[in-house]
Amino acid sequence: MVDTSDPALAAAIADVRSDTTETTWVCFNYEGKTKLKISATGTGSVEELKGSFKEDEAAYGFLRFVSGDRESKRIKFCFVVWAGPNLGGMAKSKLTVHKPAVIQFIGQFHNEFFADCYDDFTEDIVKTKILASSGANYDLG
Repeated sequence: MVDTSDPALAAAIADVRSDTTETTWVCFNYEGKTKLKISATGTGSVEELKGSFKEDEAAYGFLRFVSGDRESKRIKFCFVVWAGPNLGGMAKSKLTVHKPAVIQFIGQFHNEFFADCYDDFTEDIVKTKILASSGANYDLG
């Protein structure tokens, strides 16, 4: 199983969820074969989180995204599984095995993304998927 015992991991997730901090994302990767660690945090959006992903690593991202229209703004949380394009087969399979435990650890989110290249995770893709899953869109202009 994946090791999520470091209290800093839960604190980073709480920081992203908080309405009182500026942190909008956290990226976790591995220390050793099973222990998750924080590799980066930030206050930007999709592109900034994507910039923390390395081509030869397995990682998980958790993103706070503001969605909506002129009539209302809503906070949506996104979970990202990153399997870099230069990642080996065994490391990719580890993502599949660990993902359910990581999801349970992170808790509720609105959308999930899997990316194995940078083009799979863009601002436009996130906006489109969130809009499609959010129900009504009242943007009149």
